[in-house]
Amino acid sequence: MHQFFSTDSANETLTDYELSFKELQIAVNEGNLTADILEDFYIIDVNRTDVKGNVICGEGETQVHFYCGMLFAFSINQ
Repeated sequence: MHQFFSTDSANETLTDYELSFKELQIAVNEGNLTADILEDFYIIDVNRTDVKGNVICGEGETQVHFYCGMLFAFSINQ
């Protein structure tokens, strides 16, 4: 059976996951949770149960979830 990851690599990955989870848990408990969306930081109110917002896109763009994407026009010549 082929082993893709070494034991050390797997342990390091698990340690990274554990540290990330603990950092997330501390941020939530302290109410300091933010989201980085395309280098814009948004404060998340951990006491709320719903999220509302609008996406405003520029000319030639369209909303794709909470991002703006370029519109592409093309024609098919026969």
